[in-house]
Amino acid sequence: MQDARIGALDAGTYYHRAALTDPAVARWLHRTCYLPELDAAALVDLDTLVVTCRTPPRRIRPIVPLLERFLAAGHTLVIMGETFPEEWWPHHRFVRLPVDFTWWRRPGGVSGLQFPDPSHPLFSHVALEHCQWHYHGGFEVGSGATTVIGCREGHAVLLDDTACCAPGRVIATGLDPFYHHGAGFMPNATRFLHGLLGWLADGAQRPSVSML
Repeated sequence: MQDARIGALDAGTYYHRAALTDPAVARWLHRTCYLPELDAAALVDLDTLVVTCRTPPRRIRPIVPLLERFLAAGHTLVIMGETFPEEWWPHHRFVRLPVDFTWWRRPGGVSGLQFPDPSHPLFSHVALEHCQWHYHGGFEVGSGATTVIGCREGHAVLLDDTACCAPGRVIATGLDPFYHHGAGFMPNATRFLHGLLGWLADGAQRPSVSML
C-alpha cells in the first residue's frame, strides 16, 4: 500500500517526460510538478518531493527557498544525481568524482560502491547489484546523517539526513536513475528507480526509527 504522497519535478527534457509518464514509474507518484510553473500550491499536499536527475541547476536555484520551506514543514526532499547540487544546495557538500564507465568490462571489476548496512530498509526494495552502474560523486556526511550507499572514496553516494534541515529530511544521491531510465539504457538504473520509489512510497523507513 502506498502511503507517502510523492511529487517529482519535470524540467521538460525528453528523459524526464519518458521516465515520468512511464506507467511503472507514474504509479508511485501523487503528482508530477512542471518546474517552470512550480509554486507552493503544488506542494501543499505532498509528503516527498523528488528533484529529478539532471534537472539544470539554473532552473533549481530560484526555487531553493520553496524547497527549504517544504523541509521546514517537516517533509522529505530527495535530491537525485547530476543536478549539480554543489551549485544550488547549501546544506550538503557534494564532491564530484571521476566516473568509471567501464568497470563491468574488466575481469573481477567492481564499481567501488559500498553498503555499510545491507539490512537497511532500502534494500528490501532494491537488490545491492541494482545500485551499481556508475556514480558521479558523493556527499560529505555530517552529524545526524546516514550513509546508505558509500563509495571507496569515502563519501555517501546515497545520504539520508534528518538533522540538517529538521524537522524535514533530505535524501540525496549521486546516482541518476531517472535519466538512464528515461534515456532507455542501463537496466540496473531502471531496477534501482523502481525500488527507490517503492521505498519512498513506504515512507523511506530507516533501520531504527515526513505542508507548507
